Amino acid sequence: MASTTEEVTYETMFCPRRTPDDVPDGIKERAKLILPPGKEVSAKYRLDRVRLRRDPDYVKPERLYWAFGINIQDCVEYHRKHNLPRPPPDFETRSLWSTIMCDVEQDLRKHCNYGLRFLSPVSVEYALMIIIYDSHSIAYSKLIAHEEDEVVQIIKERMDVCKNQEPRWFFCPVKF
Repeated sequence: MASTTEEVTYETMFCPRRTPDDVPDGIKERAKLILPPGKEVSAKYRLDRVRLRRDPDYVKPERLYWAFGINIQDCVEYHRKHNLPRPPPDFETRSLWSTIMCDVEQDLRKHCNYGLRFLSPVSVEYALMIIIYDSHSIAYSKLIAHEEDEVVQIIKERMDVCKNQEPRWFFCPVKF
């Protein structure tokens, strides 16, 4: 039996995983679009940096994200598994989840020694993505192969849901 309200709140915290019924129709339709297989980015999604500087009418292509898909509950489980500091007990549930997601993002960054980011993807299965690259910057920010392998391996070792996944391309519903 837990001795404080904080432990009960934290220990019993649960965020249901995303199901197709929970996803808005617009996301479902967008998630059906075929994204490039593998890590190579087609010209359709690559940013032409020279043209961007020279052509005032140039429209940036949509940005894709090379990432692992996860859910909020995966962050809660990671937070517990790796004994990250508990959030304040007086937070409401959504604030707890946000705090936990930020803690997990920072912990993964620290262990990978790389600037990973979390964003919401256009996905029926996942509420979050752990971003390794984006299609606008991969050409000049791509890691050396063994460093990338190390980052992917650390994510797989630390985040249980990623063990049987490979990174893939996602859309993001918000344009950056």
